[in-house]
Amino acid sequence: MGIVEVVKGLFVSAPQYKSTGEELVAKFLAEAGIPFWYEKELILFNGRYNERFLPDFTLRRKPKYIEYWGMIDHDVEYARRMRYKMAIFHRNNIDFLSVYPSELYREKYKKKIEKFVR
Repeated sequence: MGIVEVVKGLFVSAPQYKSTGEELVAKFLAEAGIPFWYEKELILFNGRYNERFLPDFTLRRKPKYIEYWGMIDHDVEYARRMRYKMAIFHRNNIDFLSVYPSELYREKYKKKIEKFVR
């Protein structure tokens, strides 16, 4: 399942998503007509220096971000990195939405995203 984007009249193939969850979020955004970038670089100050981040989804119309935390229940180090990233986002007043695996199967994530992008 791929998403094709039209950029200046050229068809650009969809990126390879890292998980089924990311692919579901991307598909929903595309079907809802919400333009986005996948893993677009974001430089934020972490309290000591500028650090590079790759949010899963950057919404193009507003400076908002969506993170899918797909490994939260399976990896302690992943959970630590998630908390760190959230702290840096909060410190920099970044408007972001977290989506978790448990929200995919009830399609709760769709309502969260719809509310978030309004």
